[in-house]
Amino acid sequence: MEGKGHTHKIFSGDPVHQHSLIHRRVRVTTSDLKEHTGWVYTIDPVSESVILVNFIGEEKEVTIVLGYNIKSLTPLDDTPPPGLADAVDSIFKKEQVGDSLEYT
Repeated sequence: MEGKGHTHKIFSGDPVHQHSLIHRRVRVTTSDLKEHTGWVYTIDPVSESVILVNFIGEEKEVTIVLGYNIKSLTPLDDTPPPGLADAVDSIFKKEQVGDSLEYT
């Protein structure tokens, strides 16, 4: 990196905080003020993109919110209900993945 005092965004993120949000319910507000609520499957530490999962009856919905578009991310629950982590993770098993991804 050139120039003193310049820190790239990747070095200012908090990976411990990002990891603490996995399997928690959050509300993500985007730069166009749309809100997306769901259970966090993962957060990319470089781009800060968030993958959210929702369960609607028997259906599962996956939303990818791109990091550059995120204005705020607010945790809504402190701990996930029992079995949620397995339910979220099972969506991404090879035999479960289909064409149901939504990019935001």
